[in-house]
Amino acid sequence: FFIEGGRSRSGKLGSPKLGMISSIMDAVAQGLVPDVNIVPVSIMYDRVIEGRAYTSELMGEKKKKESLLDLVQVRRVLRLNFGRVHVRFAQPRSLSQYFQSVVEHEGIVAIEQLMGDHEKWMKIARRLAHRVIYEINEVSVVPPTALVATVLLHQHHRGITIQDLVF
Repeated sequence: FFIEGGRSRSGKLGSPKLGMISSIMDAVAQGLVPDVNIVPVSIMYDRVIEGRAYTSELMGEKKKKESLLDLVQVRRVLRLNFGRVHVRFAQPRSLSQYFQSVVEHEGIVAIEQLMGDHEKWMKIARRLAHRVIYEINEVSVVPPTALVATVLLHQHHRGITIQDLVF
């Protein structure tokens, strides 16, 4: 699942959504599953897949709602060349081991003691989610297009003219 709740067109990770991560935490803490390994994964393309739509949104247009027709047409889009696809994995994180570190840090006997306190439980989920985001960023590749865009945006006049860009 995408911890931010969806894919990021720009490659920038958004704020994590806590629903899925807290549900997984509940299942492990209640013993419904013995453990879960969370594996942060970065998937980066050299080009933005929906480049035109993303540019339109940056110019102020509303994001087009995705439809069933879009899902059917996705095969056509996936045949296009987006350059390299970079898939990187961070170290798996055992949820049981994470809980053990929380128990030690909080000075409690068992993780179940925190489940009844919704505010503390969500704080633990938020801490884990932000750690996952951090680890995704650590293994992410900077695509060439992002590097060039950064250089262009940090010119003295916040950009570059077409005349200066074309040799």
